[in-house]
Amino acid sequence: MSEHIKEKAVVKSSKAIGTDIYDLVLEAKGIAGKAVAGQFVSVYCNDGARLLPRPISLCGVDKEAGTLRLVYRIAGKGTEEFSRLAVDDTVEVMGPLGNGFELGEKKAFLIGGALCVIGQILIDKTKLTPARILVGYVTTGVLLSAVGIYKPFADWAGAGATVPLTGFGHALCTGVKAAVQEKGLIGAFTGGLSATSGGITAAILFGTLVAFLFKPHAK
Repeated sequence: MSEHIKEKAVVKSSKAIGTDIYDLVLEAKGIAGKAVAGQFVSVYCNDGARLLPRPISLCGVDKEAGTLRLVYRIAGKGTEEFSRLAVDDTVEVMGPLGNGFELGEKKAFLIGGALCVIGQILIDKTKLTPARILVGYVTTGVLLSAVGIYKPFADWAGAGATVPLTGFGHALCTGVKAAVQEKGLIGAFTGGLSATSGGITAAILFGTLVAFLFKPHAK
């Protein structure tokens, strides 16, 4: 685990890239020098009335320039304050936090990122609700798995194909197939749940937690 550093970061750029979504680049050479993929930082508000920092995942790190790139959505008064930051403003940051990992095989990140970019484009450019897009991803994974296409794709792409929701659909289909072979017709009702129980439990747990911490709203 890397040593945590708390330092005054200088804003190098801050811009809106979507509705209530901001791209923030901070110069924080100490943190940038130690950060790896999968970690996050805690950003403190300059308003002394807000004591708790806001955790934000690292979107990018430039070790040579000593900068951190953060992409976040306004979800309350703290992140709303960050959206008003201007170039050369300073903000206190602590990090790197979390158990990161060194980038080895980049294929999984490219494939997983591409699948997520498609979903984001559908959210931003169409009238489809996020719920319909998510169901579409799961259904696509089921259909591609049923015709034998998704498994070789997942074997090639690794976590880039199994972590997105298309991978959840693939897991459902695979679980049903195995359960039907073992238990017969009843497996069609139990196999999918058995194969994806871990993901379902995590979704319920973290979805409930986020609903308590923030204010969910429709698109």
